[in-house]
Amino acid sequence: MLGRFVRYWAGYGARAKQNDADRLRVRKSIQQIQKQTVTTSLFQTSKMVGDPDMELCIDESLLQGCKFKITVEGNIASGKTTLLNCFKDKSYAEVLFEPIDKWQKVGGDNLLGRMYENKERWGLTFQSYVLLTMMELHHKEQHLPISVLERSAFSGRYCFLENLYRSHVLDDLEHSCYTRWFDWLMTTNPPQLDLIVYLQTSPEVCLQRLKERQRGEETGITLDYLQSLHDRHEEWLSNPDNHGWHSNKPVLILDGDKDCRNEACLFEKMCNKIVHKLLYPACFSPRSCPHNSLMNQTPPAGSGFPYKAKRNLRL
Repeated sequence: MLGRFVRYWAGYGARAKQNDADRLRVRKSIQQIQKQTVTTSLFQTSKMVGDPDMELCIDESLLQGCKFKITVEGNIASGKTTLLNCFKDKSYAEVLFEPIDKWQKVGGDNLLGRMYENKERWGLTFQSYVLLTMMELHHKEQHLPISVLERSAFSGRYCFLENLYRSHVLDDLEHSCYTRWFDWLMTTNPPQLDLIVYLQTSPEVCLQRLKERQRGEETGITLDYLQSLHDRHEEWLSNPDNHGWHSNKPVLILDGDKDCRNEACLFEKMCNKIVHKLLYPACFSPRSCPHNSLMNQTPPAGSGFPYKAKRNLRL
């Protein structure tokens, strides 16, 4: 009887080891299938022979049930509005533009115009109101899979407010008042973002576009002012060491110097690249998303992967 008992448990241990080995082989096979599926889906190339840029094809069914929020950042006249208008034509995206009309109609006066006329007097007032209106956009109810914001509360703080301070337009007291208010908001009611898209555009190109679009409040903007704003954006978004300023949300940097008049599908390609960055962040630059890997990424519903997918992906 004792011998039979010993033989049973010895056999049980061997069977358990065999089962573990079988499960490991199955897991590796599944991971290989997942990797091949992601690669095949992501790196489909365009039928346009000779196109140096990879054309990423979007399967809109992958976005069903997802809720992503992204912000498009960049200098004045960097190309943000053109990119957002491209998203505006997509059935899966809703676009929230900067509330310029609100800034131009505050108590019957044009606060934006006053700020450009006299930054020393109206700089802090304007940036405080910008923070309020941007937080309203950040927390606006979302109805479609992707919500695209033109700029964010973060750029107001780390680019425009900081630029006023470093230009000695704001003094230490004004800077401290704003930053304490901002830090409290980020702690108690932080914006939910999945991706920051940075249109990296040279100040010279921005100035040329400013001259072409001829907006009234922008007539006094100089190259030096655009250069200083460019430096603030670079300091914030091009330096991974400073991504903690926005809680280390992934950053996707796109070339904003290209002219869409010379490349008709330029912004369509940008839209596709942004959507793929949302769905498969590990397949892009590791600098933008250092903690994601292909195998720990849960793909969205409808991707064909052999396990249950999460409906709401937060990076």
